[in-house]
This record gives sequence, structure tokens and C-alpha cells, in this order.
Amino acid sequence: MRYLVMIVLAALLAWPAPAQAKEVTWAKPLTPKEAASAVLKAVKAGDAAALAKLALVEKPDPWRVADDLCGRGSQDAAAAFAKAGSGEAMEKLADAIAAWKETPANPAARAAFDRGTAAVEKKDYKAGLAQLDKAAKSAAGMLAQRIAYQRGTALRGLNRGEESTAAYTQAAAAAGPLGWAAGAADGWAQLAFNAHRSGNAQGAFEHWKKAAGVYNKLGFRSREASMLSNLGILLMNAGQTDAAKSIMAKALGIYRDVDDPEGIARVLGNQGLLVWQQGDLEGALELFEESASLEEKIGRAKAAARTRINIASIHYHRGEYREALRMYEGGVPIFKEAGDDHSLATAYLNAGNCLRPLGQLDKSTAYTQKALDLFTKVGAAKGTAQASSN
Repeated sequence: MRYLVMIVLAALLAWPAPAQAKEVTWAKPLTPKEAASAVLKAVKAGDAAALAKLALVEKPDPWRVADDLCGRGSQDAAAAFAKAGSGEAMEKLADAIAAWKETPANPAARAAFDRGTAAVEKKDYKAGLAQLDKAAKSAAGMLAQRIAYQRGTALRGLNRGEESTAAYTQAAAAAGPLGWAAGAADGWAQLAFNAHRSGNAQGAFEHWKKAAGVYNKLGFRSREASMLSNLGILLMNAGQTDAAKSIMAKALGIYRDVDDPEGIARVLGNQGLLVWQQGDLEGALELFEESASLEEKIGRAKAAARTRINIASIHYHRGEYREALRMYEGGVPIFKEAGDDHSLATAYLNAGNCLRPLGQLDKSTAYTQKALDLFTKVGAAKGTAQASSN
């Protein structure tokens, strides 16, 4: 039996349209370091409006921004930043900053954390983990929590799933005593992803549902929508179509309310999978095209290529093998450049399936072997089984 792999566009962190007729404008969220620099600039200029605007943004998390400020020795700027915000989370942040002022600086651990974070962002997980392990030896408080979280990401990138789960568990637990509710929820979100990746759907559902509740209480609407989108995928996979449809619609509504095109595109892609599951190929194709087009407009080439893998699969099911092959192969250089081995394996496996009815058996076999090697490399049991069966 030939298996065709679709790509599920579930959100994790976290990580979105206005109607298609509307011109899409989207600014990539600042990193915590970038936001910290902007806060310092606003404080120095006495720009209360700019400071308040920075304090109201949920991405990056204000707690991470404040920690970066304190790491630079700018506790007063961090305190002004927290004061400029509103709500329970910012009140607790102000209290935490007051406590951090009494904590001795640890520039060596901070520098190692920064180096480790930069390496992880570049997908150099081995080098990143080495730096994070070094930083963890002497870090405490907020910095220790952030190190644990990044270690979870590095370990997952190295396919060390159990260790990654242990690190994210540590990060979630460490956020509680700090009063950082969103930090705990971020840890649960990643634990859910690890559970989902290992085939533990129930564990994933429980963690994502718990995280969604926290984000809702904090008013972090984009992050809440991300969790709802993920829950919708789990419900879809469980055959609970009506529940999946409802929760995806709720997530899409939130993303539209906050004008988050990245989230809108993701949910549109997930809705495409849902209507495809119901047998509506034309409806799925329309949603996939809208999702991919929006991703391209906001400069997310890899995400668009992932969605076009699903569009190609519809062409495959229609018997349009040459068009499907063109689209599968079109994703290969994008996934290679992005270092996305799982999506690359999916493209190779599905392209191999297209080549068989076109009579190109040797090339088909070569593509299938590439897919098998990549699925095995990333520890994707389901993909490995599908490639082996092909």
C-alpha cells in the first residue's frame, strides 16, 4: 500500500487574515533582546507612549524582556517597563523585578545563555546545548527557568525526547514560584508538543488545554488561539469533527480580532485538512491556497511550502501526478535551506509516490530511500513506517 503524507499546520508557541481583499501588513515580533533595547530607548527619551505600547505586547513575553533588561543591569528600566503595563501579570512582574534587584548579577551564566540561545535559533543544537549546560551550573531564578526551557528545545532538536520533556517540565515548574503564569503555560505547551510527537494524544490534549486556560486568563489572545488550533487538530485526528470545526473557528476568530496573519494562515491550513477529511477536496484546495498565499505575503516561505505539500496531495488524489510531482519537488530546496528534515522527508516520500505511475521507478526508489533515511534521523516513527512500507 502506498502512503501519502499530509502536513499538519498546528501552532506550538507559538506561533495567524484579514479578508483576502485586504492588503496584508505584518511586522515580525521583536525578540526579547530587541524589545529590551527598545524599552531602554523609550526610557531614555522619556517616551511614555512608546513604553506603554511595548508593555502591552504579548510577543515577546514581557517577563523575558524584563529579564534581559535586568541581565544588562537595567533594573530601573525594567521596573518602569512593568509599571507601564497593566493587569495581574504585570503587577507580579513588578514584584519580581523588585526581588531581582537583590539578586547578585551572574554575567558568565548570562553570556553562556545568550550564546546557547543564539546557537539554538540557528539550529546548531549541539553547540547550543553545550553553552546552556554551562550556564545552568550557576544560574538561578528567572535565568535558570529560561535556560531549562531552551535546553528543552535543544534536546528536542537532537531527538533526545525524554530529556527534552524533563527540561520543559523543569521550566514549567520553575516559573510557578516566580509568579510567571505564562512561563509555566509555555512549558506546558512544549510538553504537549513532545507528547503529540511521541503519539501521546491524551497527554498533548491535557497540556494544551491547561495552557489555553492560562493564556485566556492573562488576555494573551494569540497564544490562546495557538493552543485552540492545536486542540482542533487533536480532535480532528480523533474523529470528533464537529468539535474540531468549532474550536478551529474560535481560534480563527481570535486571530482575526488581533490581526495576526501568521495564525490566520495556520488555522486556514488546518481547516483545509478538516474539510478534506470530510471529503470536500475543492473546499480543502480553496483553504490551502488562501493559507499558502497569505504565508507568502508575509514572507514565510517554508510555511507556504508546507501548505503546498497538501495542495500537491490533492492533485495526487485526482491523478494529476505531474502537477503533484512539480509541487513536491518545489518544496525540496526550501526545506533543505530551512533545515526542516521532516518536511523534506515528506516531500521526497510523496514525490516518490508520484513517480511510480509515471514509470520512473528508479528515481522513485531513490526518493523513498531519502525519505526513509530522513524520517529515521528525526525519529519520526510513523513516517519511517510509511517509507518502509512504500
